[in-house]
Amino acid sequence: MSIIPTKKQWNRWALPSKITFVSFGGSVVSIIFTISLLIYQPESSTNIQSKIKELSNIQSALVTLNDYVGNQKDSLTYISKQKEAIEEEKNRVEKALQIDTSKLDALLEYQLAQQKKDIWLELFISFFIGVLSSSIVTFVATKFQKKRTIDESIET
Repeated sequence: MSIIPTKKQWNRWALPSKITFVSFGGSVVSIIFTISLLIYQPESSTNIQSKIKELSNIQSALVTLNDYVGNQKDSLTYISKQKEAIEEEKNRVEKALQIDTSKLDALLEYQLAQQKKDIWLELFISFFIGVLSSSIVTFVATKFQKKRTIDESIET
C-alpha cells in the first residue's frame, strides 16, 4: 500500500479527500522544513544542552505529526465503515421493501448527500487542525531560534 495515490485512485477520490491529501502533504512539508531549519543552521559553538533541547522540540513535532496521521487514519477508517454500513443498509432495504430500484436509488442518493455534508465538516476540521499544528510548530521553532540567538549574543 502506497502513501501516494495512483492516478486512477486520485480520479476516484471526492474533492474533500483530495483537499485532505493536499493539506496533509503541506503539513508534512512545513514540519520537515521547520525541522531542517532547526537542524542545519550554522552554529558558532556547539552546546550539548541546546542540542538536547532541539532534539526534544523535534521529537515533540514528530509526536504531533504522528497524532495527526493517526487522526487521519481513524477518520478514513470511520468513513470506510460508514460506507460499508450504507451498502449493508441498501441491501437490507432492497430485500425488505422490494420496491422499484429508482426509488431506492433516490433514497440512497439522499443519504449520500447527507454523508457528504458531514464529510465536508470533518475535512474542514482536519484541515484546520493540520494548519494549526503546523503553525504551532513553526511558532515554537521561531521562538526557540530567537531565544538561542539572544543567548548567543549574550554569551559573546
